[in-house]
Amino acid sequence: MRALQAAGHRVLLAGDGVNDAPALATADTGVAMGRAGSDLALDTADAVIVRDELATVPAVIGLSRRARRVVVANLVIAAAFITALVIWDLAGYLPLPLGVLGHEGSTVIVGLNGLRLLRPGAWRQDVSSATPPSACRGGGSSPARVTVTRR
Repeated sequence: MRALQAAGHRVLLAGDGVNDAPALATADTGVAMGRAGSDLALDTADAVIVRDELATVPAVIGLSRRARRVVVANLVIAAAFITALVIWDLAGYLPLPLGVLGHEGSTVIVGLNGLRLLRPGAWRQDVSSATPPSACRGGGSSPARVTVTRR
């Protein structure tokens, strides 16, 4: 795992036992399997999957990536609205009610954009196309390893 990290890869490790806790702590992201997992593994991990289905890891990764994109989009939307309102105010005359409406309107747009993550489709992913079957199988007591690399 350290060799992968030294090579610049981000490592996600999934495990459920006491022997997995040090590796979960060392990984960039540690995921513990909740139902059969030990308390130490659950405490050490960054995320806990309540169901013992390793196939949900790619869906969680996809959802977190979508959430990050939505957050960045919300920051861009809010900054664009505020910048436009400030420029309008400095360049000319921006009536107070219109300034308040513009600011509150951007807040509503940002909130509605964030609500897209609550759609049922945002929580589903075709696991068969996202992760090879070999990455979804744990062998014996050793944890299954999935390497996540940003491209």
